[in-house]
Amino acid sequence: NTELTRLSLMCNRIGKEGCISLGRLLKDPNSKLKSLILRHNYIDDECAAILAESLSNNTSLFNIDLDRNERVSAEGLMKFVHLISRNGSICDTVESNHTISSIGYETALRRNFIQGNLLREFLEANKRTDKRSTARVKVFRCHIQYKLSLEDVLECDAVMHRVLAWIGHALSESDKAERTFLTQAPPTAVRLGAIYHILRAMPILCRI
Repeated sequence: NTELTRLSLMCNRIGKEGCISLGRLLKDPNSKLKSLILRHNYIDDECAAILAESLSNNTSLFNIDLDRNERVSAEGLMKFVHLISRNGSICDTVESNHTISSIGYETALRRNFIQGNLLREFLEANKRTDKRSTARVKVFRCHIQYKLSLEDVLECDAVMHRVLAWIGHALSESDKAERTFLTQAPPTAVRLGAIYHILRAMPILCRI
């Protein structure tokens, strides 16, 4: 049903086969589903991977509630971190899922998940209406604040001008109202250093 916007499947013993079926629904470009409730099921790390993969190109679903699925461990939660902020390259990060903003209150606060703060920050960033701002938070966190890979830069011609603008812009005054609770603007030296490394790797950008 392409008109369905909310689906609750609580306590339905959903496991791998059920997640495969749901994955087909989530991959359907015509799907208008915005909220999927999967509390109290038999979902484990393999199921989490299936669901996360099916959402890679989904731009409608903002909530997938996985609370009370105790079989989902840190391994399964990392699939959702990678879904909403792929860090293989800057291009991957820009093309991540910027829609999912909730995976369940209890799931996002899982105490034994080391990357929990990062997951919550990216989920919060996905709530922004300006998806360019959302992507900027993720690029800063994954590639500028912690590291800058020149291999990323060389693979990123299509979005490089945007990335340079983002780095130079950092988090402006207009962004402060939307800033997530963990995001810190990178220092000027870090931003200028990143621009220098990018331009040194791709001097052609100075001639465009």
